[in-house]
Amino acid sequence: MKYLLASALVLTSGVAHSFCMEPTAPRVSVFAVEPSAPFCLSGFKYSGKHSCSRYDLDRYKSEVEDFIRQMTEYGTQAQAAARKYATEAQDYAVCRANSAVEEYNSAFK
Repeated sequence: MKYLLASALVLTSGVAHSFCMEPTAPRVSVFAVEPSAPFCLSGFKYSGKHSCSRYDLDRYKSEVEDFIRQMTEYGTQAQAAARKYATEAQDYAVCRANSAVEEYNSAFK
């Protein structure tokens, strides 16, 4: 109701001032946890040997692939949010500039 009242006051006043809403910076969250190598691979980088079962290796590979997929999605969401924010920031800047011009012009009526 306050919003309608504020709009009505702006529309009925002699000067039409624009209401410009400053955008808020986007927040993109990721809840992925980077997988840890199974213990059976702990000596592999030194000896080139491991005691992992096929199941252990497949599970670890699947966890890494899931993590990569989640990080890729995070990057995609962050890019989309950044584009949206940039557009909203540009619109806000134009709105503020137009508001200043309207106020300036109304001073000379």
